[in-house]
Amino acid sequence: MKPLLGLSRVVLERCPTLEVPETSVMAVGIQREEVEKIRKAKGIKVQRFERTLNLSRSRYYRWLQYETDLPLEFVLGIKKIIGLTNSEFLSLLVPHTEEFLDVLLVTAYPGTNSKLANRGRNHILEEELMKQSKLGEQDDIYRLILCYYALEYKGQHNSKNIEQERLENYFEKVETFSLFDVILYLAYVDFTIDQKDGYGRNSNFLLVKGWIKQQLKYVHATDLKIVFGIWLDVAMLQFFADDLASAKKTLQEIQSFLSEIGHETFDTILVKNLLEYMKNFSRPNDQMQLIMASKNLVEQHKLLLSTFEYDYWTQLLDQDSFAVTNLTTKKLATHL
Repeated sequence: MKPLLGLSRVVLERCPTLEVPETSVMAVGIQREEVEKIRKAKGIKVQRFERTLNLSRSRYYRWLQYETDLPLEFVLGIKKIIGLTNSEFLSLLVPHTEEFLDVLLVTAYPGTNSKLANRGRNHILEEELMKQSKLGEQDDIYRLILCYYALEYKGQHNSKNIEQERLENYFEKVETFSLFDVILYLAYVDFTIDQKDGYGRNSNFLLVKGWIKQQLKYVHATDLKIVFGIWLDVAMLQFFADDLASAKKTLQEIQSFLSEIGHETFDTILVKNLLEYMKNFSRPNDQMQLIMASKNLVEQHKLLLSTFEYDYWTQLLDQDSFAVTNLTTKKLATHL
């Protein structure tokens, strides 16, 4: 499988060690600020948590600042002490998006990078996911990731199987993509391209691109790099699926956006080179020069790139990687 830049960058930001977080996957997602407001309004001192729950003052405030997570028994203890009814408590619960994403990253990323996959961590990942899987819930997040895992490591053949169908059914029902859905979908698309089974449904690609454009309106500078990586993934997945026209259009959109925001020269040059590569199928010598120039640029920035991102660019720019596109793409290029 080819690596995914968006996934590489999310890994670096959210889970750089590729280790399953000790508490976050079991943590309760709750509106912590509202809990603190209720505590103050009722005049309940933090020391009571320490006496009753053995929850220290410092740990409680770290929890409020999202610096740590608390297991279920502590959260239920806080609920009881500050006098929340069941309905009030349920109204404060929030989706575990960040926790789910952490687990997705440690599961999906090694499959997009052969160096990591060869380290023998696969059985560890499967065991951790099985612990978190909730039996009987077909669309449970952990089970969806296990479906992807089964496709990647155990079901690599051209015929569809139950895991692939379950993922497709899930994507059909998603109306608005979250970051979780975007990453899982692109990882799935990457798999289906390698299996010569198309690259997903156009409606889902529209959802991904819609998510990207929405994020670009308000994302912070830190996340902008992640969104850009996902956007470039879309272009490259289109290219490797022999949809050259769409790939070129996406790269042109990226190029225009990068020029507007004055983005890093490194990204700007690489996007320009990839676009020129796709315009020059009739001149293989020019293509080779563009690839070599891009490789040299990556090497020059090696010390500034994370291991994940360096692996992404070196694998993407490998000649064999581009050679897998069939003659249909090259014939189409002559008519564009």
